[in-house]
Amino acid sequence: MEETEIIQYINNYIVSRAPEFLNTLNKICNKQYNKDCVTLFVNEPDKLRNILMRYNDENTTRFVIKNLFLKPLLKKLGKEEFLDELANYFINNVEKFKEKLKLLD
Repeated sequence: MEETEIIQYINNYIVSRAPEFLNTLNKICNKQYNKDCVTLFVNEPDKLRNILMRYNDENTTRFVIKNLFLKPLLKKLGKEEFLDELANYFINNVEKFKEKLKLLD
């Protein structure tokens, strides 16, 4: 699956479930990094993690990543069994998260 397709798919998923959340998060991401939050998730997850952890606690960040970002991606890839593992890596070891994410495609 190509990067632009992944970004569009996740973006559409979030828009269908939490459009105002995405709008607010994108404003923060664009202001800080000149990129939308889904692009950061795919290419620079450490930057998205820093933003989410700055404005939320760990549990909220985990919920957002699992339910809005990882769930649609893993469903599309048919790899839903990795949801909890990847969410934990996103919170605790973003480098390992990036490695595991690349292996799934």
